Amino acid sequence: MSGLAVPSIEPVVLDLGSTYGVTLAGVCIAYILYGILCLQIFLYFIRCKSDSIALKMMVVAWWMLDTAHELLSTAGVWQSLVSNFGNVAFINAFHVPLPLSTIFLGLISASVQAFMVWRIWRFSGCNWIYPTILAPGIVIQPILCIVWTIRILDVRNLTSLGETENLVIAYDAIAAAVDIAILIILCALLATNRSGGFNRKTDAIITRLIILSINTGLWTSLFALMSVIMLKATPGTLIYCIWQIPLSPLYCNTAVGCLNAREFIRQPSFESSMNSSPIPLDRLMAASTSRPLRSPDAASITGETAKFDA
Repeated sequence: MSGLAVPSIEPVVLDLGSTYGVTLAGVCIAYILYGILCLQIFLYFIRCKSDSIALKMMVVAWWMLDTAHELLSTAGVWQSLVSNFGNVAFINAFHVPLPLSTIFLGLISASVQAFMVWRIWRFSGCNWIYPTILAPGIVIQPILCIVWTIRILDVRNLTSLGETENLVIAYDAIAAAVDIAILIILCALLATNRSGGFNRKTDAIITRLIILSINTGLWTSLFALMSVIMLKATPGTLIYCIWQIPLSPLYCNTAVGCLNAREFIRQPSFESSMNSSPIPLDRLMAASTSRPLRSPDAASITGETAKFDA
C-alpha cells in the first residue's frame, strides 16, 4: 500500500482581486458610511421633531432603500466568495443580488437630487427653470440602472462586462453632472443673496450654507467621476465598484446631513445678543417651510432678516 503513488491535484488558482475583491472593498466602505447614516438618522429624529411628516417619511425611505442596497450587495459578494467558494462556473457569472442593488442606487441618487432641486426651486422663488433643466438628468438615472440590470443578467458572464460598460459610464457621468450643476446653482443663488456687508448675521449664515453646499455636493460627484475613470482605465473589471457601491449611503448621508446641519448653522454666535430673535434659517435653507419663498434678491433677504432682527 505504501508503494502506491498518490496522484497530485493541481490547485485551481482564481484571481478575484479585480472582480469580487474590489467589490468586497466597496461593500466594506459602504457599511462604514451606512453606520454613519444610521447615527445621522437617529440624531435627526431627536433634533428635528418639528419637521413635516412628509420630510420624516422621506428620511425613512432613504434609510430603507439604502438598507436594501447594502443587503443585496452583501448577498452578491457572499454568494461568490463564501457559499460558492471554488465554484468557477458560478463565480464567472453574474447573479441577481449584486446587479439588483444597482436599481436601489439609482432610486436613491434620483430622490436625493430631486430633494436638492426642490430646495433650489423654493429658494429661487419657485423659479421653474432649474427643475426643468435638471429633471431629465434625474429621471434617467434609475432608468439606466434598470436597463443595466436587465442587460447584465441577460449577459451573465463576467468576461462580457464591456457590453454593458457604456450604461454604467452614462449613469455615473449623468449623476456627477447633476450633482455639480446643483452645487453651482445653489452656491450662485446663495452668493447673490449676500447683503453686501449691511447685515453680517445674514452674510454669516449664507457663507455657512455655501460651505455646506460645496461639502455635500463635492463627495458624491467625486465618487461618481472616479467610477467613470476606473471604468475607462480598467475595462472588463469591477474595480469601479469600490467607488460606485458607496455612492448609495453617501447620497443618503449628504441629504440627512443637510437637514441635521440646520441647527449648526443657526448657532447663537450668529444671533445678536440684544433685541434679536433667531434668524429664520428655514427661509434660507428652504427645506422644511410650507410657504414658497419670495424672489431671493439681496434686498429681499436683507429686508426679511431685518424684520426678525428688529
